[in-house]
This record gives sequence, C-alpha cells and structure tokens, in this order.
Amino acid sequence: MIKFNWQKIKESILYSFILVGLIFFSISFTKEIYSIQIESGEMYKNKTLSYRIRTETLHAQRGSIYDRNNKPIAISVNSYDLGVHPYLIKNKVEVSNFLKNFVEKSEEEIYRIVNSNESFVFIERKLGVDEGRFIEEKIESFHGLSLIRTFERRNLIQETNHFIGKVDIDGNGIEGVELIFDTDLKGTDGSITYEAAEDGTRIPQGSLDTIEPQHGGDITLTIDTDLQFLASNQCKEAIIETKAERCSFILMNADDGEIYILVEEGESKILPIKLISVRGLYEPGSAFKIFTVGSILDKGEITSDTVFTVADEKEIIDSSCGLLYEGIKGCYKDFLPHEIYDISVKEIIERSSNVGTINILESSNIDAIENFLEHFGFGYKTGVELSGEQAGYFSSNKKCKTCLAALSIGYSVQVTQMQMVKAYAIIANGGFNVEPTLIKMTENDRILPERVVNNHLASELNMLLINVVEGDNGTARSLRTEGVTIGGKTGTSRSYIEGIGYSESKYNTSFTGFFNTEKGPLVGSIILWNASTSPHSEYVTGGSTAAPIFGKIIESVTKKNILNK
Repeated sequence: MIKFNWQKIKESILYSFILVGLIFFSISFTKEIYSIQIESGEMYKNKTLSYRIRTETLHAQRGSIYDRNNKPIAISVNSYDLGVHPYLIKNKVEVSNFLKNFVEKSEEEIYRIVNSNESFVFIERKLGVDEGRFIEEKIESFHGLSLIRTFERRNLIQETNHFIGKVDIDGNGIEGVELIFDTDLKGTDGSITYEAAEDGTRIPQGSLDTIEPQHGGDITLTIDTDLQFLASNQCKEAIIETKAERCSFILMNADDGEIYILVEEGESKILPIKLISVRGLYEPGSAFKIFTVGSILDKGEITSDTVFTVADEKEIIDSSCGLLYEGIKGCYKDFLPHEIYDISVKEIIERSSNVGTINILESSNIDAIENFLEHFGFGYKTGVELSGEQAGYFSSNKKCKTCLAALSIGYSVQVTQMQMVKAYAIIANGGFNVEPTLIKMTENDRILPERVVNNHLASELNMLLINVVEGDNGTARSLRTEGVTIGGKTGTSRSYIEGIGYSESKYNTSFTGFFNTEKGPLVGSIILWNASTSPHSEYVTGGSTAAPIFGKIIESVTKKNILNK
C-alpha cells in the first residue's frame, strides 16, 4: 500500500500557486510598464509637463490712425495688465499691501481676490508704463503675481472722438472707425510658452517656444485735423450764439468724396445721437428745393427763366389761410409778406419762395419727383465708413392734399446731413455720382464715377445755387467773398419733437453749398439743431445762423491755404 506524503503535496500545490501567481503578476506588471513607457509614454510625459508649462500672450500692437497730413489721431502706447494667481500666493497680507499702491480697489476687495479660490484674476488693467516697470522690478519678490505687457489706446485729437470711436479693454474696436476697420487695425496676438517652477518662476534651462505677434496695420484718414479744430471751435461759438442744442459740420471734396471735416458739438436730451450727421434724420426744408425744382427742369418743360405768378401765400385746402380756420394745415406762406409778382424760376430759388416752388411743382406728381431724387442718393445710405448710418425715407402718405406741396419745399421727407452733402456734390461736380469716404485712397484705388445727372441739368442747378449767393435778393448773399465762387442754399425747418409735434420756437437751420479750390469743388453743410435765437437777425433762419459759419470756414480754408500743405 502506497503512502502519500500529504504534507509535501500541500507544499507543492502551494508553491505551484505562488509560482503561477508570480508569473501572472510578472506578466501583468510587464504589460503595464510597457503600456506606460511605450504605448502611452508621450501622453504621460505631456501630462506631467502640463503642470509646469505656462503660456503667456504676446499682444499685437494695434495700428495707428493718421489724418491726411500724417498727423497721428489714435495710437497705442505701452501698458501693463496686472494679474494674480491666488493659489500661488503664500504671504497674502504682504502681497495685498503691495498691490494697494497700484490698484484702484479697496483694501477689502484686494484681500478678497488674493484669498479667493480662483486660478487667475486680472486685478488691474492698463497700468501706466512707470507703474508697470516698477512692479516689474519687484515682482520676483512676490510669488503669484503676473505682469503682462500690452497696449492702451489713446485718441490724441479730442475733436475726432465721435467718429474715431473706441476700443474695449481687450483692444477690440467697438465703435466708429475703430470698429469698422477693426480687422485691419488689431493684428494677431502671439504667445510665449515656457517651463515654470511650482512658484510660477521660469526655469532658466527649460524649453521655450515663442510665436511673434503680427502687429496691426495703420490707416490714413481724409480728415484734416487743423480744419477739424477750426470748425469745432466755430460750432461751439454758434451753439452759444443761437442756443442750439447741437452743431454738425461736414466738408467734402465733390470730385472724390474725401471728407476733410466731420465735426459734431453739443449735447441734447432731445437729440442724444452720436454721429448725428449720418444717424440723425431731419426735414431739410428750403435746402431741398433745388432738387424738387430740378425734377421739373430735367423734363425740359420749363427753364430757369420761366416766369410764375407768385403771391405771398397759397391755399392747398380751402379757407386754410383764414384767421378762424382750425382744420388740417393747408396754408403755405413765404417767409415775409409781399405783393403778388411775376418772377422766374431763378428768382424763386434766389428768394427761396415757398409759394413759387409749390407753383412750379403743382403740375408734377410725387412718384416722379421721388424717382428723380433717388438719382442723388436720397432714400439710400451713402456708404461712408461709419456705423449706424440711416438711409432716410420719403413719406408713405402720397395721397393727402398737402403731400405734394410739403415735399416741394423739403417737408415730408427725412434725410441725413451726409446725404445732403453727397447730393450737392453731384451738382457741384457736373452730375457724377460720388461716394463719401473717410479713408485716404491712392490714385490706383479710384474708380471712374458714374454719371447720374446730365451735364446740362447739373450746370443749370449749379448756376441757380451760385445766384442764391450772388443775387440781389439771395438768402445767402452774406457769403459773397471776393475771388471765390460760392453756391448753396439755406434751409430752415421747424424742429419736430417726439410726442409734442412741430415746435413753435426751435428750428433746424442749415446751409449746404460749395466753393471752388485748387483741389476741385468742396461741398460743405452745417446744421444747427434746435436753434432758438439768431445773432444776425430777429428771425431764426439758415441765412442768419448757419450761413455765417459756413463763410468763416471758407475763409479758413482759402486764406490760410490749409488744403495746399
């Protein structure tokens, strides 16, 4: 009988299990090591590095904006952004006491940020160069602080703020020229990537990777800042003299559309509109008559010498001129009472006769007039490089008894000041379309303009506007200047106040016109918004308030020879 040594058998089985276990463990361990070192080695390496790799932005410098004479208007200057990594700050009190000298926050707010759970917080943006450099010298003594070199935007010409616009805290254009040309100006940020120790300091021998920023491009505007300054001062004086709420002035080359002046001054609760020259709509009044009368001249049915019988008032609605009449307004009057006389179309424009203009247009119809007006750009945006431009519009009511008469003299139509400048430029340049622009272009950029009005009509309208200045009864005869040919039209319309209606004491007074220079005809427009007094007359009109300022601008341009620099 065979006897088994159960003790040895048990030991053999145990050793076998242990051996199998060791073999299994060795295989698993080897497989895991292979996976970590070979298959996933790069991933773990990158993961480890990520805890000590830091990336900082190298900000691109925003391009500068210059005027037509290469004078800087908007530039970017060196600046610093100061940030904190609260989790890296060891001595919270010491760091807080250091920061309070540079940060426009209360001590309690600074201490709260330093003790927060945030990984990173900007504690002050756009620090000046002197402050930034001082912090830069001390920053190694304070773990957890981060000083980033960046740029701050500055507008050097206060009189251009309204159209240059501004950038946000991160340097992105959010208004005006800065917004329209943001892509061209801002460039592309770069970066610097480096290895850092636990306290955030750079490891001297660590890896370093730099992507250089691509700085933004410069742009040159058509604006002449010397003229801008002069016109701005004229507007400020006019606001005081006329008690107007706003004053806006545009001066543009009629041939190429380059804008030399774009001024806005004043503040108004009724007109809280920035860029009022392209966003503000108004009824142009008598300054519009040259276009409505032009629609009849264009047909060839009359000429500037055709004579009309003109009274000092005209009833569109029966009895509406009577003293006891209380119905819908249907009585149109000339500015001052006069005897009935026979005068030509030329004299009607010269005297700015409302009744005479209505007589000229009464054989026409609104649709025909509006179709003609569209050739001058009314009802469409001019395309000038400014945000929020309005297209204006004609009244949708075309069947009322007074609609034709109202349109004839510049009511029941809403326009912008820039549209009026463009339209007058078409008359001044011989009938060619012109696109207002703030961007200086080279000769290669220019395109041949399209003719929108025939040369004969443009010349006739041009002559009529010159006669408003040169004629004995011209409403702008105060503008006569020896050696300078000036043409234009005054405009006066009652201010329309939302919720109230037409004001009895406030007027939008204007003058829009042109004069010839060595650079071609220049077209200008000045509007005094909600004016209520006149320094030159008992009446508040375009001739007594706006035209004199236009004359002073002409004097500045011609006598000081600014445009020929």
